[in-house]
Amino acid sequence: MEKTLDHIRRLFPEAEQISDPELRQKVCRAWLTVWELSGCESPDTVTFLPGILPEIDNVAHTRAVVAMSVQFANVMKSFHNVQVNMDYIIAGALLHDLGKYFRSSPNSAKVGELLGHAFSAAYIAIKEDLPVEVVHIISAHSNEGDLIKRSTEAAIVHYMDQAYAEVILRAKTNINREEFHKLRIFKQALRDEAKK
Repeated sequence: MEKTLDHIRRLFPEAEQISDPELRQKVCRAWLTVWELSGCESPDTVTFLPGILPEIDNVAHTRAVVAMSVQFANVMKSFHNVQVNMDYIIAGALLHDLGKYFRSSPNSAKVGELLGHAFSAAYIAIKEDLPVEVVHIISAHSNEGDLIKRSTEAAIVHYMDQAYAEVILRAKTNINREEFHKLRIFKQALRDEAKK
C-alpha cells in the first residue's frame, strides 16, 4: 500500500475540522511519519488494545476520542463558558496514540518499549514541529501525565481517552481498565520469564 497524505486524510476526516491549515498539515504529516517509521501495513491494522479487543483498531479509537473531546469541550463552553483552543484539542486527540504504532512493529518495538506510547508520540509531534501545546496534550494523555499539570485541553483529551477505554472494556469484555492493566502486566511477566 502506498503511504500518502491522501490516505491519512481519508482515514482521519476529523483533521478537516482543524481551522489552521498549517496545523492540519502537520498533524497529517505526523501520521505519515509514524506510518513510515513503524513499518505497519496501514494505520487501521493496529489494534487499540492488543490481545484483548482485536476487532477495534486504533484509528476507530482515535476518531472516537476526537469526537468525544470536541463534544465535551462544546458542552463545557455551552454550560460554563469554558474557553479552549479547539484546534489543539482536535490535533492532540488525533495524535494521542501515535506511539502505539511503534510497539506493534518489529522495526520500532524498542522505541515503544523504552519510551512508551505517549512519549514516543510526543517525539513525533516535536519532530513535525507541532505547537508545544499539542505536544503537551499528547504527552499528558495517559497515566504518565498525572505527574504534570495538565492544561484544560489536555485534561479533556485525557478524560475522554480514559472514558472510552473504560466503557469499551466493560461493554466488550466485562472487565475494567484496572483489571486490564493487571492482566497486561501479568502477560508481560510471563513473556519476560519465557525469555530467560
